[in-house]
Amino acid sequence: MKFRNLRIKTKLILGFGSTLIILIGVNVFSINGLNTLKSEIDEFEQNWLPRTIAITEINTNSSNLRREQLQYAFAPNEKLKQEETELLIKYIDKINENIDKYESLKSQFADPDDYLALEDSIYSSFQQNWEEYLDLSFDFMQLSKDNKNLEALDLMNTQAREAFDDYSTDLSMLVDICTQNAINSAEKARKTQKGTHFVTMLLLIVAVVLSAFLTIILVRLIIVPVYRLENASQKVAKGELDVEVKVTGNDEMGKLSRSFNQMTKSLKDAKEKENVQAERLRMQWDVLSETNQELEEKSKRLEKQKKQTEKKNQQIESAMNKLKETQNQLVQSEKMASVGQLTAGIAREINNAINFEEVKQGEEVSVTKAKYGIGPDVVTVGSIGRLTEQKDWETYIYAANEVLKSNKNVVFLIVGEGGLRGGIQKLIFKLNLEGSVVLTGHVKEIHKIFGILDVFVSTSLWEGLPYVLL
Repeated sequence: MKFRNLRIKTKLILGFGSTLIILIGVNVFSINGLNTLKSEIDEFEQNWLPRTIAITEINTNSSNLRREQLQYAFAPNEKLKQEETELLIKYIDKINENIDKYESLKSQFADPDDYLALEDSIYSSFQQNWEEYLDLSFDFMQLSKDNKNLEALDLMNTQAREAFDDYSTDLSMLVDICTQNAINSAEKARKTQKGTHFVTMLLLIVAVVLSAFLTIILVRLIIVPVYRLENASQKVAKGELDVEVKVTGNDEMGKLSRSFNQMTKSLKDAKEKENVQAERLRMQWDVLSETNQELEEKSKRLEKQKKQTEKKNQQIESAMNKLKETQNQLVQSEKMASVGQLTAGIAREINNAINFEEVKQGEEVSVTKAKYGIGPDVVTVGSIGRLTEQKDWETYIYAANEVLKSNKNVVFLIVGEGGLRGGIQKLIFKLNLEGSVVLTGHVKEIHKIFGILDVFVSTSLWEGLPYVLL
């Protein structure tokens, strides 16, 4: 059933009901968005921020603990040593309290992201180094009680200091992780707020447009027919019986228009009957001939008015057709933009005893890239060698960091193994280059690495004749 044929009540219910549903949808979406935003803000305020504060307080109290231990070693009498002992116990209790707080927060808001495994690893290292430091601290206290101050100081400045430095480094890394996660949580909340605002505004615009559209439709289907009936009624009141209202549907207005047309037709028929009776009277009485002529003249005038009305109706219909044609000619255009990529390569050949055919005929580039998680369109830079001081990997990583500041579509490979692997991993983490700088470890089929490299880099401090360059 067409919309125009529905009852007026049904049309109004559908029109305003659709608008109401959209507005309800806007409110529901806004409420859900606010709940999501509140959840993210709660995670920031109740987890990441307190967790960062707990780690920072552990770091501060551990520094105070070490300071008081040194003061304890130089205390001139037992009274001062007793005071320092109470301070040491106080700082240890504060550290343990913050450790319990951190572990509780961490267990409540465990988020399985990339930082979780790293955070667990660093925290395990901290616990091990902290326990070692506590054991050394007890040994220090015992040596001090035995008046072996030189041995106690030597212990604090060697093994204990090394353990202190190790767990201080772990704490600094944990602070960096918690800080980064807090920033990420705040950014996520900002994006949620922005997305909720955008969708809410979009739905509101849709509701306004739909309301305007429905208003226009209702005006055309209700107000326009009423206006036509009003004009026709005025003409009938003036005696114009040749009026016919256009019927546009089967709703109440359509039925009313049909009834009106039937009424005017009945009036017209009655009028015509009167004219017939008058003609008969005129034939019977010559006296009424003049009256008969007047009636004929009136009939001609009515016919002329009818033609004028029909002509006006035709003009109106022609104007409506032109409006429809103009409406159908409106189109929308879309503009598209394309971005090109410029790539260039320089190839040089050095004749030597290395089998380059093996390099060229290695595994397909896309397969090898996929093995190391590199996209097919990502520029691949690599360096091959042992992880030793000679290769100067620190310069290579800092150079990668500078390149990645201006171009994120690059991956840097470090191919090889060696004793500096742990330090290299820490530097990569410090610069936030995980995923952009990849440690492949030892690769047996090295020719497959050559097959995926777009750029090869060597940062060696000294070399003889490096085959890797050839």
